[in-house]
Amino acid sequence: MKWEAILVNTARGDLIREEALAIALEEGRLGAAGLDVYAEEPAIHPRLRAAPRTVLLPHIGSATHDTRRKMAAIAVANVQAVLRGGPPLTPVYR
Repeated sequence: MKWEAILVNTARGDLIREEALAIALEEGRLGAAGLDVYAEEPAIHPRLRAAPRTVLLPHIGSATHDTRRKMAAIAVANVQAVLRGGPPLTPVYR
């Protein structure tokens, strides 16, 4: 990325190597960063907390009424599918 680029991550915390991001910000190799998700949520890497030119939010990107209603409906549909003996509709694997 160019030194003046701004990295924004609202997708998944593990997409970003947080220590490397903090170092890039400290050394001026990246313009700024805005994060709403973190690798070890709710914890935030301490070096990233101290990094310059950062905006760190508490995972609020999905905090709209419409999105939360849809998330709840998906959760209910998953439970119903499993209770009927089937697999969850949206499984999560780690």
